[in-house]
Amino acid sequence: MKYRLKRGFCFTAAITVICTAAFMFSGKIDTSVKKEVLAAESKSEIIMQIDNPVMTADGEKIKIDENGTVPVIANGRTLVPVRALIEEIGGSVEWNGSARQTTLNYENNKIVLTLDSTTAYLNDSENILDTAPTVINGRTMLPIRFIAKSFGFDVDWNVNTQTITITSKRANEENKTIVS
Repeated sequence: MKYRLKRGFCFTAAITVICTAAFMFSGKIDTSVKKEVLAAESKSEIIMQIDNPVMTADGEKIKIDENGTVPVIANGRTLVPVRALIEEIGGSVEWNGSARQTTLNYENNKIVLTLDSTTAYLNDSENILDTAPTVINGRTMLPIRFIAKSFGFDVDWNVNTQTITITSKRANEENKTIVS
């Protein structure tokens, strides 16, 4: 079979296709290759703004979801619809409706949060949140600072523009190396 790549074909997509093909033929993917693919696909900077249904991921504007869900401030804390964010950084989200729990996975870390509970588990270690996850307009909204910090991201809050900037520490280290 012959395939021609169209102009503008994304390198990340090419890596994904190659790894997917390798998986189909071998039945498994070497975990180091899988991590490289996820790292290539993950975004290094996400910007969200209170009451704005669009986020910016590495300079690209993306709708948070099809329902127009927006980040909000509750009890003095920023809550975000977390699925879009976690998937953009290369993680995964699982929802258990009967337990009312959200499980977030990123690299080797796992966070479990329960709706209306201030107890969260990071890799099975109990943590107390100052704001509980909640549902707003049918979407699970989670406190972003705890999640981002737990996954090794830096979080910056700009009170004037009401924006949250979430940056991977890896990207910060690469930028420091380039600048130095």
